[in-house]
Amino acid sequence: MIRGNSYVLIMTLIVCITLIFISITPSYIKGVLIFFSALLFFPAFREKLTQDCFRKVKVALLTSMLLPIIFMIDLFTFSSSSVTDYFEALIGTLFILILFGFYGSIGTIFYGIPASIFADYFSNKFGGKIRIFISGFLHIGLGFATYFIVPEYLLFTVCASAIFFMLDEIAKGLKHNTWLMRGVS
Repeated sequence: MIRGNSYVLIMTLIVCITLIFISITPSYIKGVLIFFSALLFFPAFREKLTQDCFRKVKVALLTSMLLPIIFMIDLFTFSSSSVTDYFEALIGTLFILILFGFYGSIGTIFYGIPASIFADYFSNKFGGKIRIFISGFLHIGLGFATYFIVPEYLLFTVCASAIFFMLDEIAKGLKHNTWLMRGVS
């Protein structure tokens, strides 16, 4: 479980799990966070996480940034009649945007990345175009599975899992098709 110079990582994980454990977060969310944090103790999981220059982490962070913007469209309207109403709506929307981004990133990193690694592991056993369908079904299905943990955020998690799946497939496509990354000569 501990290899080479991974002592700093292991100590950091122990501190993080301890902080999650003593926090006032509801126990069912603590359990999920501790479980997925504990997966980082295993080198095989860390190897999957770090493949392709941390592709999964980059996709998770990009999903965390894009998701609040999608929900912001619903929250912010330009129907205000005065300038004061406009700025109050803008400040409120930005605050909600920051809140969605923060909590969305926690869920995307601690739940989305392991769920995506599981979906990729299972779907890679199939070849061709069916792999994409199975991977998409698993990504979105695991997003639906959060209904049993936190039912209030079903729409948020399903949208996040769909965005994560699409961005991950785009990142895989860019990696495998290097001609897309070259400039036009």
